[in-house]
Amino acid sequence: MLKVAVCDDDELIQVQVEKLVKSMNCLISIKKYSDKSIILDIKEFDIVLMDIEVGNSSGLALAAEARKQNPNVIIIFITRYTKYISDSFDVIPFQYLVKPLDETRLLMVLKKAILSIKNKKSFVEYFWNGYSEAIQCANIMYIENFRRNSLIHLKKSDIKKSSIKFFE
Repeated sequence: MLKVAVCDDDELIQVQVEKLVKSMNCLISIKKYSDKSIILDIKEFDIVLMDIEVGNSSGLALAAEARKQNPNVIIIFITRYTKYISDSFDVIPFQYLVKPLDETRLLMVLKKAILSIKNKKSFVEYFWNGYSEAIQCANIMYIENFRRNSLIHLKKSDIKKSSIKFFE
């Protein structure tokens, strides 16, 4: 199950995002925050949708702390302020959306974020000479079959192995 957080002091935005996430018919849990207390739970989330200004707190500072505590979290900024776009790149956001939210665009961004997470979590397990190892799919260029063996071509090197099993 994917875990999503919405951190925005505008309750209408929280409700709008929650409704959209629930409409996706995926196994997703969502938690809403209206202040910096999100930092206490940040390690548990896969995706965080965050306003640039959350109450009296800077969303950029919260995102920087979130990135330190959970380097793999996907951060999507949702804000009325376009002046912070260039500053937001310091925390490596997945996307920057401007309010009022275009639900079609937000849905597309969420789908891309979920796909990105799935790609990072998908592995190929190979077996060779009595041992097995898993390779992240994101590191594989392609796999070919040659004389009853499989050759896995990685971005950095090749590994010749036999029996292969895909899993998430």
